Amino acid sequence: MTCRAVAPISHRSHLIHKTRGEFSPDPLTEVIQAGARELLRAAMQAEVAGFMAVHAHLLDYEGRQRLVRHGFLQEREVMTGIGTVPVQVPRLRDRGANADGSKFQFRSSLVPPYPLPGSRGLQR
Repeated sequence: MTCRAVAPISHRSHLIHKTRGEFSPDPLTEVIQAGARELLRAAMQAEVAGFMAVHAHLLDYEGRQRLVRHGFLQEREVMTGIGTVPVQVPRLRDRGANADGSKFQFRSSLVPPYPLPGSRGLQR
């Protein structure tokens, strides 16, 4: 049996920054972005659970819990240090109203608010 030296494979597997915050396709970047997606999802779920726990004592006029989960907002891309990451923000529904007629609204501290329709979005 003879041993041969194997030449190292020459890949450009490092991150190459492109325009508008996009990164080159790279298996490591994909793993990191998948981890970031999962981390954001779990953090937002915990944030919603905490918000609901703080307001769990509130009941509507029929005696039901006033704040309930109501699906997700439309998925969108959020710019991070590792590129864009798709996220879905959980939606809450307030079945009642405060004395002044206002309702509770959940706003994530992790993800910037959705841009208004027709606006150019959040530009920095």
